[in-house]
Amino acid sequence: MADGPAARFRIGNITATIWKNQTNGGNTFYSVNIARSYKDDDEWKQTDSFSHGDLMNVVKVASRAEAWVAEQA
Repeated sequence: MADGPAARFRIGNITATIWKNQTNGGNTFYSVNIARSYKDDDEWKQTDSFSHGDLMNVVKVASRAEAWVAEQA
């Protein structure tokens, strides 16, 4: 069973999800996915495409994700 995200930061409809990974040598590293949620009829979906109005929230969640990853070192 896969582990869930190590951390998640959300502002409005923008979310940064942090995943903990390990190399074959046992070293830990983190990867970050940033997505925008939107509703298509009654179904929630996600995209990695952002409009001008989304960009400041992308910057903010990326900054929070970077700070979180830096604290793990």
